Amino acid sequence: MVQPSHYAEDAHPSFKQSPPLFDIWGCLFILLVSAGVYRNSLNAGFVFDDHRAILTNKDLETDGERTIFDLFYNDFWGGAMSRTQSHKSYRPLTVLSYRYLNYLMFGREPFTYHLINVLLHSAVSISVYHLSRLLVRDSLSSLFASLLFSVHSIHTEAVANTVGRAEILSALFYVLAILVYMRSIRGYQFYSHIFLSVFLSACAMLSKEQGITSIGICIIADVLLHWNQLILVLCNLPKYLGATRAVVRERVDWIPNFAVIHSLIVRCVILGISGTALMFFRLKMNHGSQPIFNETELRLLFHSDRHVRVMSMGYLYAFNYWLLLCPYQLCCDWTHPSILPVLSLSDSRNIWLPLLLLLFSALSFRCISSREDRLPLGMSIALIIIPFIPATGIIFRIGFIIAERVLYLPSIGHCILTAYGADKLKRHLHFSYFRKLLYIFCLFVVLIQVWRTWLRNEDWLSDLNLYKSGVKLNPQNPKMHNNYAMELKDSGRDAEAELHYLRALEIEPDYADSYFNLGNLYADLNMHEKALEMFIKSASFGQMRAKTMNNLATMYMKLQRYSEAEKAFHEQIAMNPNHNMAHNNLASLYGQTGRRELAKKHFLKALEINPSYAEGHFNLGTLYYQLDQLDLAEDHLRRSIHINPKHKGAVNNLNVVLYAKNQKPN
Repeated sequence: MVQPSHYAEDAHPSFKQSPPLFDIWGCLFILLVSAGVYRNSLNAGFVFDDHRAILTNKDLETDGERTIFDLFYNDFWGGAMSRTQSHKSYRPLTVLSYRYLNYLMFGREPFTYHLINVLLHSAVSISVYHLSRLLVRDSLSSLFASLLFSVHSIHTEAVANTVGRAEILSALFYVLAILVYMRSIRGYQFYSHIFLSVFLSACAMLSKEQGITSIGICIIADVLLHWNQLILVLCNLPKYLGATRAVVRERVDWIPNFAVIHSLIVRCVILGISGTALMFFRLKMNHGSQPIFNETELRLLFHSDRHVRVMSMGYLYAFNYWLLLCPYQLCCDWTHPSILPVLSLSDSRNIWLPLLLLLFSALSFRCISSREDRLPLGMSIALIIIPFIPATGIIFRIGFIIAERVLYLPSIGHCILTAYGADKLKRHLHFSYFRKLLYIFCLFVVLIQVWRTWLRNEDWLSDLNLYKSGVKLNPQNPKMHNNYAMELKDSGRDAEAELHYLRALEIEPDYADSYFNLGNLYADLNMHEKALEMFIKSASFGQMRAKTMNNLATMYMKLQRYSEAEKAFHEQIAMNPNHNMAHNNLASLYGQTGRRELAKKHFLKALEINPSYAEGHFNLGTLYYQLDQLDLAEDHLRRSIHINPKHKGAVNNLNVVLYAKNQKPN
């Protein structure tokens, strides 16, 4: 075991001091603030991606067919990682938390899912406080860093949205891995702390992919703490390599604190091998394929001109950091033309990335040249940049333009950097009056974030609120108009829904989803001609044809254009032979046109595909009544009522069948 004296003698002074025991009060204060600012998010339901990750995810169901081992072969949404169409989001620890912390005890009750998110966020805020105590000299500045993190409104998507637990859980393991590793640098239980840090990094990766970058942060922390000694080693390396062993033994001063450098090399080798193994495992889980994304929605990332892509991505990087500085423009979706591509060098947006690079270059130079600033500045910059690398699209393909949730980890570095900057400014203010103004300003920043976070939580209470805010912020995003219209329709506000569907099509004339959804709206309003027009347009888009043909055929049928309806139903069945609704509707068409045997054949096929299809049992029971097969009619009508007790048509027809059976002579 390496002794405690083997940590760097030139380390930052605060690193050599363990946080005092009375920090328990600081932790309690942070807990109360971070939980309090998200209290109103506990009233939220399942919104946005929660429907897919929680409501329809079979991996959560402890009473289902899937075992705990299945979770480690499936993606975040419950599908096998080996599928070509898999999103390749491998986060088994996050799914395990849903399964055993929520579903096992409370089922799919939204309150408990949001409560766990808030408590986990509070735990991350406390861990950030301990990390900032190691990096920032002043305890009050450390408290400011953790408070700013706990209330920062960029976190609302991660905390108020249940799916955001992946970011929170990953961040918790991430920061703990760094804290544990820093103890190994001090020499306490050297190997056990290193391997515990690697284990926590693996947990961070299994919670969210970017968690693996914690290993890089640990290496950077080690290098920063031993910077002066490493420089001395590099300067003396030529003499060391050219000397004999005897001379080396006599001139060990060429390598100051040899044990420290030896420990550094051992730690970095262990981390490097572990990180490589974790990366190999993660890539292996992709089964040799990349996720498939919608290029229409992500046209900025898939632009045909490489120069346009590079300039546009450069602007996006700067825009992400702007959201950390000023999280006013918050939206759940930035696809389509929410952010226009940077088409030329003359575009004024090109200036932001060079300015950002200049800022970080200046901070990096200060980090290298100043012993006092090296650790806090270097770690802050690393925590901003390194966790964000997986979201840049440089290494792996990404499926978003801007995603506030991926800024959860980088915001740790931003908050520590902000607090350290305030601490440096305070030490240069010689008059107490100006220091008081600085304290007031820092308090004002925290309170502004509290207010903004509280308001943003209200947007995440329901899909209706969320898409309404999206339409307000990104009025040129057709997806937001389309989704908002769907929620308006479900709320019975059909006229407003129609306006937003039409607005989406005005922005994006080729937006097929809006044609399909508008067709459904018109169909519900019995505006069959308009519905048919929308379905024809929707079906003209290849990716929507299979989804649309059944609805299109149904409209033909309601307009008594039976030959066109029959042709469309057959096309739907050819594309998807197991489409039970298409078989049912085709059978209804055959029944209306007097071809009862064909109708019976397709009703039976629909029920073979889905035995719990209430409408299929109702229609088949009605057909059997028309064929005077009353026992079979009664059987299927009773099955329909058993599946759907509120099916009025089945109840009425069953009464008719029972009356007919009573009237029929024995």
